[in-house]
Amino acid sequence: MKTKIIKEDNVCLAYLPDSMRFFEVNEKTAGVIQAIENSYSKEEIMTMFDVSENDINKVNSLLQSGSKIPEKSQEQVNKEEFEGLEKLVLNISNSCNLRCKYCYANGGSYQSDENMMEVSVAKKALDVFFNKFEVIHMIQIFGGEPTMNMPLIHYICEYIAEKNENKEIKTRIGIVTNGTMIGEDFIQLVNRYQMQVTVSFDGVPLVNDMMRVYENGLGTSEVILKNIRKLKENTDQPSTIEVTYNENHIKNDVHIADIIQYIRSEFGEIPLHIVPAGGEQTCDFVLKNRDEFIQSVDDVFENPKKMHTYTYSLVQRVVNAFYTKRSSKYICAAGLAEYSISTLGEVYPCFMFTDDESLCIGSIFDEHLFESENFVKTVTRLENFNKTTIPECKECFIRRSCTGCLGINLLETKDVFTNSEVSCDMYRKMTERVIINLYKISKKECECDKSA
Repeated sequence: MKTKIIKEDNVCLAYLPDSMRFFEVNEKTAGVIQAIENSYSKEEIMTMFDVSENDINKVNSLLQSGSKIPEKSQEQVNKEEFEGLEKLVLNISNSCNLRCKYCYANGGSYQSDENMMEVSVAKKALDVFFNKFEVIHMIQIFGGEPTMNMPLIHYICEYIAEKNENKEIKTRIGIVTNGTMIGEDFIQLVNRYQMQVTVSFDGVPLVNDMMRVYENGLGTSEVILKNIRKLKENTDQPSTIEVTYNENHIKNDVHIADIIQYIRSEFGEIPLHIVPAGGEQTCDFVLKNRDEFIQSVDDVFENPKKMHTYTYSLVQRVVNAFYTKRSSKYICAAGLAEYSISTLGEVYPCFMFTDDESLCIGSIFDEHLFESENFVKTVTRLENFNKTTIPECKECFIRRSCTGCLGINLLETKDVFTNSEVSCDMYRKMTERVIINLYKISKKECECDKSA
């Protein structure tokens, strides 16, 4: 991949995407790099930039060393199969007690009638997938609102606990809930089975009460905040608070930094997953632009010593990629390391595809599910839709650090196999900000070392 030149004020950085290294260069060197990569001859470059052949050779040598992917990272990039199944999602409730304004799932029922998954369906799904995969890292209980089907949550937890008795690699249990129906029974289950709880709450009461409402239109903040406190007092949960950042945050001057500050002041260091509201631009809640996410990178880095506290998922993923140098060629895990089961036992690559007939890949009641033509054809297509085959991804400078979401593709482009340019542009700009901020930190550390 070509070197990405990033400029800000008087700083010019050369970022080498293959090795994920970056360093400061002057304007002339940046020009030489671009000329070399655009196949200009040495003679042309010497004339254009008034440099010697030796200067060009030095830059060439630097580019060649920077194009080498570290050995451990190379294995990760070329890895064709995931180890076991990362996640199996059980959609146990096609019903919800809320009517969130941005709900892609049509009030929890998707495109079906309201219903609950029965024990027989859950057992069959778990049997089928545990027979297929030696390891399932996570069973995620989902909805609708899953706590409306507490008897089945009990059953799933007991099933997994029994499976784990003879397993070296234990299966974890997770649940995503709107946080309005957390009672003593739920708390006991969380403690007994070490459930990882994600609570949806839109960052601050003002906006949450506009977006996450009961059927009668009343806001939910008071109940959700009370229940998060109850969880905190009686368990080690929630493990995540999920925020859908939308246009009402912008209209009410609520920045991502404000959300982080509010959650930290109320609940301490609970990990935050903050994502932009997806959908068609005609929707009132969809962000008009993603500028706030780009600005949030600088806000997170404002105090490097507190960065581990004042951060959130989208920024942290990029930062982690630079430190670990690990990457995947896949856009996301849907259909490769993750599957979702509907209340009736239909199988989908992702829970966001539920009830989309064109994306259903089979049924748990088909004894030849994993060999069926539809399953094999769809999974093969998903496997082939990756960053080494998608034209716009091949030469993108964030290819090794980015993650995507096929569900967001579906929401924003109406096609799973068309990347959302809005999301891609946001991630590119966020990555540039991460690189600039990491450079500033490293430069400050060097200056401190020299003065010590």
